[in-house]
Amino acid sequence: MSKKIKPTFNKKFPKDAYKYFSIEYDYEFMEQHPIGYRILVCIGIFASMLPVISYLVFILAIFPAPNDPWLILGFVGAFIIGIGLFNIVAAYINQYLGHMVTFLCFLGGTISIIASCLMVYAK
Repeated sequence: MSKKIKPTFNKKFPKDAYKYFSIEYDYEFMEQHPIGYRILVCIGIFASMLPVISYLVFILAIFPAPNDPWLILGFVGAFIIGIGLFNIVAAYINQYLGHMVTFLCFLGGTISIIASCLMVYAK
């Protein structure tokens, strides 16, 4: 019988975080929760792509932006926010990288998007 899936949030960056990037690290969780693991990975992929999709909808449909190289900075910022969201989902797979990583991803991504929008729309 499998255990209930609960998130593991640690405040600090884990000392063994390099192991999280190895496929072998997932095997134990995959064996205990084969369906849950697949669902969480799908949710993680969706969460990581949501800011990028939202940014593209914003610059293409809501407030159409001129073709400008500064848009790349906003795209990178949205991707960084997606990494922060994926980090939250990773807490359910016991691979959370800490509050500081999540905070820095949200902060850095938001600053990049704001800077991009200022450079594109304030001309």
